[in-house]
Amino acid sequence: MNEEEIINHIEHSLRNYDLRDIKLISEQDTVIASFILCSCFIEHICTFRYGMKKTLNDKEFCAFVDEYLDAKYNSEKLRKDLRNKLVHNYSLGQTYVLVQRHPDLHLKPYNRNQQYLNLENFINDLENAFNKYIQELRSNKDNLRALALDAFNAVKIIGLNN
Repeated sequence: MNEEEIINHIEHSLRNYDLRDIKLISEQDTVIASFILCSCFIEHICTFRYGMKKTLNDKEFCAFVDEYLDAKYNSEKLRKDLRNKLVHNYSLGQTYVLVQRHPDLHLKPYNRNQQYLNLENFINDLENAFNKYIQELRSNKDNLRALALDAFNAVKIIGLNN
C-alpha cells in the first residue's frame, strides 16, 4: 500500500469499526461497555496521532483530550476515571457519574465532587475530535503522516482481510 492508501485504511478502520461499534453498542442499554469502548477509541487514535516510538501512556491520552476535545473535559480525570478505573477495574473514580439518554445533564454537577457524563454527548464530542484529527492527518499538519505511518507499520490495523 502507498501512503495515501494507508491513511485511507486508518481512517476507514477507526471510523467504520471503532466508532461504528461504539455507536451501535450505545443504542442498547450498555452504558458501561460503551464508555469502555470510548476510552479505548481515544487510545487507538493516540496510537496513530503520537506514533509508536515508545509505549503510549497518560501523556498522550491527556494530550489528545486537551488538543482535540472541548476544553470542558479534564484530561487527567478522564484518563484516571474512564481508562484506568473503568477499563482496567470495571469501577469508577471520583469524578463522573455515567448516564445515557440525558443530554441535559452532560457535564452538569451531580454533587460537589462529581459531574454527569452523558454517553451520547461524549460520543459526539469524540467523533468531532476524530474528524479534526483526520483533517490534520490528511493535511499533514506537524508531520502527522509520518507518525501515523510509523504506527501503522508497527501495529497494523483491523481490516476486512485480517
